[in-house]
Amino acid sequence: MRELYTLILQNAKAGNITKEAAAELINKVKEKFSNNQENDLAIVGMAGRFPEADHLNEFWENLMEGKESIRAFPTDRRKSVENYIKVFSKSDSERLRKAGYLEEIDKFDNDFFGISPKEAILMDPNQRILLENVVHTVEDAGETFGALQGSHTGVYIGYSTDFGTEYKDMINVVDTLDGFAATGNTYSVLAGRISYLFDWIGPSMVLDTACSSSLVALNKACDDLRNGTCSQAIVGSVKAVPILGLQSELEFGVGSSTERTFPFDNRSDGIAFGEGVGCIMIKPLANAIKNKDRIYAVIKGGSVNQDGNSMALTAPNPLSQKKLILEAAKNAKVNLADIGYFETHGTGTKLGDPIEVQGITLAFKEQTDKKQFCAIGSVKANIGHLDCAAGIASVIKCALQLKHQTIVQSINFEIPNKNIDFMHSPVYVNYKTSKWRAEPGKTRKCCISSFSVGGTNSHIILEEYQPPQEEHFIDKQAVKILTLSAKDEGVLKQLVKDYISFLNKNCEINLMDLCYMANKCRQAYLYRLAIVFNDLDELLSKLHTYQEAGQIEGVYFGKAERNESNGEVLINQFKKERMLDGQVACQIAQSYIKGDNIDWTLMYADEAVRKISLPLYPFKKNRCWIDLDETTLERHRYIIKEEKNDAFILTGKDSFTKIEMDIAKCFYHLLGVKQLDINDCFFELGANSLIAIKFELEMKKLNYDFSYKNLNKYETIKKIAAYIESQDNNAPINNQVIVYEGIQPFNDIFFRDCFYNSFFPILKRNRKSIMPFLLNAYPIYKLNKQLISVGYAEIQDFEAICKQENIAYEAFEKVVCIEGEIESALRHEQLVIVFIDCYYETFRKDTYNKLHWPHTLLIYGMDAENKKFYVIEHTNKDNLGYKNYVLDYQDVIDSYEGCYENFTNMFKYGLYKFNIENGEPLEDESQVITEVAVKNLSAIYDNIAGDNKVLNCFKDYFQEILVSEQDLTENIQNLVENLNSLINVKRAELYKYEQLPTFNKACNHLKAIVDNWEEIRDGLFYCLFANDYNNEILLPLNEKIKQVISLECEYMKVLHDVSTQIIK
Repeated sequence: MRELYTLILQNAKAGNITKEAAAELINKVKEKFSNNQENDLAIVGMAGRFPEADHLNEFWENLMEGKESIRAFPTDRRKSVENYIKVFSKSDSERLRKAGYLEEIDKFDNDFFGISPKEAILMDPNQRILLENVVHTVEDAGETFGALQGSHTGVYIGYSTDFGTEYKDMINVVDTLDGFAATGNTYSVLAGRISYLFDWIGPSMVLDTACSSSLVALNKACDDLRNGTCSQAIVGSVKAVPILGLQSELEFGVGSSTERTFPFDNRSDGIAFGEGVGCIMIKPLANAIKNKDRIYAVIKGGSVNQDGNSMALTAPNPLSQKKLILEAAKNAKVNLADIGYFETHGTGTKLGDPIEVQGITLAFKEQTDKKQFCAIGSVKANIGHLDCAAGIASVIKCALQLKHQTIVQSINFEIPNKNIDFMHSPVYVNYKTSKWRAEPGKTRKCCISSFSVGGTNSHIILEEYQPPQEEHFIDKQAVKILTLSAKDEGVLKQLVKDYISFLNKNCEINLMDLCYMANKCRQAYLYRLAIVFNDLDELLSKLHTYQEAGQIEGVYFGKAERNESNGEVLINQFKKERMLDGQVACQIAQSYIKGDNIDWTLMYADEAVRKISLPLYPFKKNRCWIDLDETTLERHRYIIKEEKNDAFILTGKDSFTKIEMDIAKCFYHLLGVKQLDINDCFFELGANSLIAIKFELEMKKLNYDFSYKNLNKYETIKKIAAYIESQDNNAPINNQVIVYEGIQPFNDIFFRDCFYNSFFPILKRNRKSIMPFLLNAYPIYKLNKQLISVGYAEIQDFEAICKQENIAYEAFEKVVCIEGEIESALRHEQLVIVFIDCYYETFRKDTYNKLHWPHTLLIYGMDAENKKFYVIEHTNKDNLGYKNYVLDYQDVIDSYEGCYENFTNMFKYGLYKFNIENGEPLEDESQVITEVAVKNLSAIYDNIAGDNKVLNCFKDYFQEILVSEQDLTENIQNLVENLNSLINVKRAELYKYEQLPTFNKACNHLKAIVDNWEEIRDGLFYCLFANDYNNEILLPLNEKIKQVISLECEYMKVLHDVSTQIIK
């Protein structure tokens, strides 16, 4: 359509057609365009507050910079809730989780909305923050509340309260809920108050589908607009939690252990939480074009569905997600092959991310065979998971990307999740900000998904809006009028300050657009300012003068005291003089500040003006917060209330211990099961991970130290009681169930092979040092078919070091009955390492019946009755990420025998038994270990001195394949895998020397070496997963190789100098 507009205008200018004919043609094209896209909707206004971003300009800047806004709870907010934490927490000084926090949630301009201070104090911060954001959204859309009054404007708010302490809980601590508090904390009032205050009579509702609430709300609003139920709509959501992230709170079992989010990365283990508010104004596209609205993006279509009877209530369903996407594409009349970006739900969970990519892949396969053509990302890595507001945050991000024609980087992505097959999917993770390129003749389009813990899924498809290239006159007026207003004089002065800052940053702004947007498209309030000027310099000068001295010539300030419509004559006269009469302009300005209704529509009726972004209303920051004083606090200290009338029956034996009865009582309270057997399984009774955490909290109230994580091992009343009773002497539970405590996975580094990651937890348990083993092996670069890799040079063998360190163990070649040997070892206080083939481990999705993979298991416990071993293992081939698991005997038997069948020549012994010892705590060993390090380094120095020669050979090879896309394509997969292994080795070496203060300088060099290798790998990663062999990315890698070689030379010299100095 844009090309057609251009052609019509060119012919009009050339005189080939008359201007009247050109105008008629353009109108017909517009009408035809509108008819073809009658279901399309336009986003015409947006506003939001997100972590470390008080407005959308800052939000976009943060996205462009790849900023992660996850941080500690703000200090000022902590002061406001300190006493409440003492009420709701188990500890007076409990730490709050890091999250994407808003800087403040206690401020509100109640005067603007005509709300009394008392009512404002008793209003939930979510209501207050949302109200202010709706005002900003309407302002950004270029609408006035006067024009919208009594209109069929709909309000659709997504909201839920799934985590964190609610404001009404705080009110209840201080006092009971009165009338103000009741309306101020009722969820339906979130939408109702907006419609009430602005006199909008369209549909007004709050939708709660948990995490997908705001995107479901958007779909509902779109349906109502298409049905004609409303003329335009505000869609939004808010998430502000007074106390977010008490460590003792339930967090759905999906909270990240690092309190950060790593979407699609192999480090992903859960979500970081966040806060924010976002709203958009939408209307039919045809109406938006007719109204000359600024259009951020076009909503082509969407869909909502449910997971149905999937694997579990809270588990995502890839087939439902596939149907969701296809239904949205059908409704939008869009082919998925044309989608250039996909904003995912992307929570950074081990289960959710792979399933989401699977669902996307299944959907796209229905319409295209293209691979890795569509970028994906997740804003949750930047700001955390905003719960109900997550969807609207994604929509705003995508609308900004379409506006700026840029795809921002999806941060916290380094190593792809090993459970995601990106190579055979249509998507790649956009880990680098890039220009959003569109195919000739096509528009940019993107998808947005939002899912919920309850299984309700929602999807929206957006398209960029390409406005017609209409002639735009620049500053036709010689004399201009700018009007600003506020409900408070102090706020007006702040608004002037904001305009000065804005104009200094936007010196090229069209002054005609500026005045049009400020005069016609913003509500006129009580305190008014009008400035008559000719150019930008004069405008800035007069704004500064008003700030400092008040009124001067051409600057008019006043309080509106009348409401007359006598400006029409003046405007007609002004336009008759072609807007050149400064005296008439001053008369218009004076009339405006007195309160007269100026018909700005008449002023700009035949002008080519556009709506643009301008500073938003700067609300007053009145503190509206219900404080808890010390006296009231003392009356509301955390008290454990005993429930009365317990009525349950416990069976399974003749009599029960107190511990068994207490556990049974917790089962009853949490699950509501009135008849229990001591052998009933906790999870089979209906429990889940959420209830498991509650069980831990209930047990703590009864003074029992029992982690919910242990429920995977001890899932019955009988086993839990036996475990608790055993804690007094740290002895095995009984002859049937033996589990040794103090065995924790070692995930700090990956050293050499999986045997050491099984062995180091034993050393830690026995209070033995791992340093002699780390210092015994030194990495050496080598070439494998010209590709760089790393091997190790050893000083002593494993047996010699164990003997030197007094580590007692037995080693066995193949045994006939592996399960019997393991049981015997455990009963004799020995821990077991066994060699296995992961092909036979049924819980391993990546290898079971798919891939033979040699590996080791550390076995530290057993349940002989139920044929289970307690092991430390990981669920994929990643070198790190070890966890505690329970394996069936048969899995261990099959995988042990399979290892001998498939990897006979890889190892001498397949079974190791290590004695359990209760050694003394390790003393400072740095001096002794430093001497060992120097001694070993001297012995091995000649072997590692050849590294530079190997590196130079690799550099030459690397430079050759970089310039050949075919060679690079053939070798890049192996190269990336080798570099991953190399980086792991270097990290292990860094870890080793970080324990020795003498080697600080060497550590600095090692860090730089690791950083350079990672940059080389990441550059190759981009090419591999984006399938984009870009010279701008590849050629700088040559310099990185040279830097690595230089750093390695310096590193070797530092090692030599340190060793020499210590020897002297």
